[in-house]
Amino acid sequence: MIDSYEYPFPPKLLGPLKRLHHFRRGVIIGPSVHCSDEKALLCDLFLRLPLHDCLCMITPTMWSFRYKNGFLERNQVPPETLALWGDAVIATDNHDSMFIWHGRTSPRCEKVQKECKELLLTLSRKRFPAPKLYIHYEGDSMERKFITRLVPSHGGEKEEQLTSFPEFLELSTELQESVRTRFSPYYPSSNDISFKRWFCSVTEAKPPPNGTSLCGL
Repeated sequence: MIDSYEYPFPPKLLGPLKRLHHFRRGVIIGPSVHCSDEKALLCDLFLRLPLHDCLCMITPTMWSFRYKNGFLERNQVPPETLALWGDAVIATDNHDSMFIWHGRTSPRCEKVQKECKELLLTLSRKRFPAPKLYIHYEGDSMERKFITRLVPSHGGEKEEQLTSFPEFLELSTELQESVRTRFSPYYPSSNDISFKRWFCSVTEAKPPPNGTSLCGL
């Protein structure tokens, strides 16, 4: 067992550790809707593709498009469920698949849809095999195809959620809860757990009385 008193977690390793969390639950080795032949093909590609393609297969890259003060803003956000705000349009690249997700109150104008498509098509130009593009809307039965690729950060502690999404502090309590609870039911005892809960279960580290523990990320 690692002693968190003597070995505080190096902040520089946080990024790779989050990639490992994605990798263990992703489409390559984790449970997914892919059949065995499709997963075998993905594994073969993963072993032969350049590094930047492999990283895209491990961790989805995600952008949020939202209107703020009359202007359309594009921000890169963590590939987690709490990024799916009702007024946002989300563009996601996961190498084999690309997704455009519309929140319930998001702008349904052609401008936003076009900008999302142009961004994703630019990223995937000359990619082989060509990825599939899926368009989902909040409440659609098939949106789970996209949501399952995201880390269930709504199942983490509120302090952990604010670390990934400090903009939550700008929202009212009612709006914060509406984002968190739209993914119910959620079972924390399931194998698909939040990053911090998974990390703590792997290291079995206990926080020291003072300072940052190995799990205090």
